[in-house]
Amino acid sequence: MAVSGDTITVKEAGLVLVIGVILWIYGIILTKVSNS
Repeated sequence: MAVSGDTITVKEAGLVLVIGVILWIYGIILTKVSNS
């Protein structure tokens, strides 16, 4: 991946955000399953 400057693109920021949300929701689901 070519990097132009030290700024991240909107696509990269969005990708990181989506992954973070998925992991967060996945963690909540695992917690609810283990508690039930």
